[in-house]
Amino acid sequence: MKCPKHIENNVISLPNNNKFIEYEHDEYHLPYLVKCKCGCEELEIMTNPEPRILARCPLCGEKITIYNLRYYPAASLIPYDGENETYISPAEDTIFNIYVVYEYPELEGEEVFNPNDITWCEVYGFGIESKNIFQIINHETA
Repeated sequence: MKCPKHIENNVISLPNNNKFIEYEHDEYHLPYLVKCKCGCEELEIMTNPEPRILARCPLCGEKITIYNLRYYPAASLIPYDGENETYISPAEDTIFNIYVVYEYPELEGEEVFNPNDITWCEVYGFGIESKNIFQIINHETA
């Protein structure tokens, strides 16, 4: 499974054309469903302007880093020291199934794959109450 090290124990690979996505992904665009180590897949979303995206499990309280520029070697970071805010969707959802797509560059020559070397990230929340998809972030790391 290709995903950043910080989330490898908190994701499930998604097939193409599932309830979160309707388009095809390839070996460079990898979709996942975020889950807590306790097994919960219905999570709160926390954000900040850095941008940083976290999930918080309402059952056990675990916080899961979904996207954080500090972990990616090619990232351009503007540090933010403020608090993370709980995301509330336009339909007023506060609990979501969270879907994330990590994009990786094509390797050239003798380059070695680095799971933290992502070039782009998309995060979506599927509102448990509204049954709607909301884009949380669509961000290039560099």
